[in-house]
Amino acid sequence: MKFVNSLSEIEKARFHNLYHSSPIARVRQRSHAILLSDKRYTIN
Repeated sequence: MKFVNSLSEIEKARFHNLYHSSPIARVRQRSHAILLSDKRYTIN
């Protein structure tokens, strides 16, 4: 599995804000994927 490198607290906060407030669906989706990858979630 490939995951993102561990995110700093600042990066997590930025992606969290993008995930919840971006008007662009693709940005929200990508931000969510990065946050999940940081938590080591996998998709089967």
